[in-house]
Amino acid sequence: MDSLHPQIDAQAIPQPGYAVPREGFSFTVRPRELLLALLSYPVAYLYIEAFDIGDLTGKLLFTCFSFLFCLGVEYRHRGVRAGWERWVWLGCLALCVLCPLFGPNRVWEEKSLLFAHGFAIYYVLCRADVLLEGRTGHLLPLDALWGGIVFPFASFFLRLRVLWASLHRRRRGSVATVLWSVLAIAVAACIFVLAGSLLSAADKGFARLIRTLFDWKGFEPGPIFFKLMLSLPVGAYLYGLIAGTGRTEPEESRRRGGHICEALEAMRTVPVTVWIVLLGVFALLYGVFFVIQGRYLFGAFSRTLPEDFTVAEYARQGFFELCRVMVLNFALLWVSLRSAGESAKTHRGLRIAATVILAESLLLAVTAGSKLWLYIDCFGFTPLRLQSAWLIGVLSAGVLAALWSLWTNRRSVRAWAIFSGVSLALLHLV
Repeated sequence: MDSLHPQIDAQAIPQPGYAVPREGFSFTVRPRELLLALLSYPVAYLYIEAFDIGDLTGKLLFTCFSFLFCLGVEYRHRGVRAGWERWVWLGCLALCVLCPLFGPNRVWEEKSLLFAHGFAIYYVLCRADVLLEGRTGHLLPLDALWGGIVFPFASFFLRLRVLWASLHRRRRGSVATVLWSVLAIAVAACIFVLAGSLLSAADKGFARLIRTLFDWKGFEPGPIFFKLMLSLPVGAYLYGLIAGTGRTEPEESRRRGGHICEALEAMRTVPVTVWIVLLGVFALLYGVFFVIQGRYLFGAFSRTLPEDFTVAEYARQGFFELCRVMVLNFALLWVSLRSAGESAKTHRGLRIAATVILAESLLLAVTAGSKLWLYIDCFGFTPLRLQSAWLIGVLSAGVLAALWSLWTNRRSVRAWAIFSGVSLALLHLV
């Protein structure tokens, strides 16, 4: 797998740490992992508090959380050389976080938080240099799966292991004393809150006393205790993502990606002629549809609406038709090009058949775009119409990228992914 920059094995860099022997194996704890494990508790609580408060204060807290999260990622992976791609995703993350706080953000609104989570996960993968191909490639969906599920949950209890090993290391000292003290205070605080809640439920006079002691400062033990409990799995997930990727060697990810590619190559069992015929049938089906429905498909170019259609219905139906057909076509091409007995790079007939399907998909995207443009020309831009225009542009770019790869044998997934991510992030400025 090629990469633009030489890779440095993070585990090969000498780092101070101590090994804790446990029944025949050694678990090494590095000081930076211990520090991040301790800081993950308040940072996770800050994340919960940001979503609980909402409005402007919540956005400010989420911005602070995002800054601390990125700082922790850079600190954990310090010394690991990553490519330029990580800066792209970090910039997209910054736009998703800062624009809702300082900008209008009229296009995406609440969706910005969802996008911020996706950009953050992919930024961690790029920073830790654990992408399956060493860069964004055709295994992008699996990279997203690894970053969002496999790494965090495989290392979900890593934080506990790090803290437990630090508390039970043979070389006891000031660090262990501080950790035990913090743990004792935390346990005592939890028991105190539970005891206060139970006693308040048993006696109304005592409940009024508790409210007098705490409510005047705006302190409510019950909700805070609930948010503390909720922040524990959140912190474990975040720490598992950051530290779990840090404990994975880049070469191990490359080997895993290589095994997946080998498994995909093993799918090549269907004769090429079969897929050429099947793709030809699909191409003929689309061609007949274009001929029969030509007036409906191309009416937007002459500003002519089909009968019983409003401009809004015309644009909306064209958009959803495009989405459904694009999903079907990309799935069809992926299966056919992966399972054909010969690669499209070497078999011209298969390459031409796939090109016809992609060209018809692009034509359908153009017609959907013309309907949407007619709608916008009549009634103006709205956030929802801009979202639809963005998706049509992304799908069209995907078709062009696939055509480029098909005829040049060059990778184009990374360019398409960056175009999609950057354009999505830039729409936050609108």
